[in-house]
Amino acid sequence: MNPFTIFAMLQASKPANLSAFGIGAAVGVFLVGLVVLFLARRYFRARDARKEEPSQTPRTQNPSAFMAASMQG
Repeated sequence: MNPFTIFAMLQASKPANLSAFGIGAAVGVFLVGLVVLFLARRYFRARDARKEEPSQTPRTQNPSAFMAASMQG
């Protein structure tokens, strides 16, 4: 087959259904966006939980505060 025959066959064939491709692409982009939002929320919640978590060990910089914390614990 020469290239002109292939080109003529492509012109004669029915064009692809672009609406189905567009709908599929939109659904795919929507799903990727949902996954990104889910992972971002999970990341920020974990980061905030680490920041707010108080230290379990009493600090030794202030001796009287250390003693008070030791007695409470």
